[in-house]
Amino acid sequence: MKSIYTVMALAAVLMASGAQAAVKGGEKFGDWAVACEQAKPPGQEKEQTICHVFQNLKVKDSGKIVLEAQVGYLKDKAVMFVVVPLGVFLAPGVQLQVDDGTSFRVPYEVCTKDGCRVGVPLNADRIGQLQKGKELKISVINIERKIVNLPVSLKGFSKAFAALKSGN
Repeated sequence: MKSIYTVMALAAVLMASGAQAAVKGGEKFGDWAVACEQAKPPGQEKEQTICHVFQNLKVKDSGKIVLEAQVGYLKDKAVMFVVVPLGVFLAPGVQLQVDDGTSFRVPYEVCTKDGCRVGVPLNADRIGQLQKGKELKISVINIERKIVNLPVSLKGFSKAFAALKSGN
């Protein structure tokens, strides 16, 4: 086990050299966690560690995931992917709203056996809303054409995103 002095010395060397410490898979920040995987980005020869922060909403009784929210970087731009189960009404897309702010709709990109996905580009304004907010309200319309609200806690998002950004 490394001592605190070894960790501090390593951090000082990294800061002095301009390198940034990468976020580690398994880290938790409030209700958000980090996942990392080895992948070969398009146009690259070597695999790289690619990380994202995420939160899953599960049914209490069964543990079944009903929503996956992931934030990461795609070509150096922040993006949020939201995946909901199959059986949603596709035409209206997904509605997102941070706290009582202005809501907006995003169309579904694709549905696979794992669910239906939307991608939300995160500009500085949206990132700021997520960092300051308490809850991201995600609404979908089910097959019976009833609104289903899925609240995503933003507790820890600001720190998780900052850690992800520092490793990017």
